Amino acid sequence: MGLLLFAGVWGLWNIVRGIIYLIRAQSGDEHYAKKVVDTMDKVESKQEEVMGKQIGKDGSLHNVLVLLVWIFLFLAVIGAICIGYLFWTKPT
Repeated sequence: MGLLLFAGVWGLWNIVRGIIYLIRAQSGDEHYAKKVVDTMDKVESKQEEVMGKQIGKDGSLHNVLVLLVWIFLFLAVIGAICIGYLFWTKPT
């Protein structure tokens, strides 16, 4: 459940970041755009620093964990589809 929550928060973060980049690109305000980029860079560099400390200098463990999260999400979606299909086609 925690991995699913983490994946949801991570996905939501990427969506918010994409919306911010979209607004920044369409605003035409270079000063605002620069502040948004600086803020996003600070947040992302802080996240990378924290992840680097947790994982160590080798990022291979991080890659394995990311792969496992994607596999888990794939299996969860397939499982939900299968369970939904079983309930939908349940004999009456």
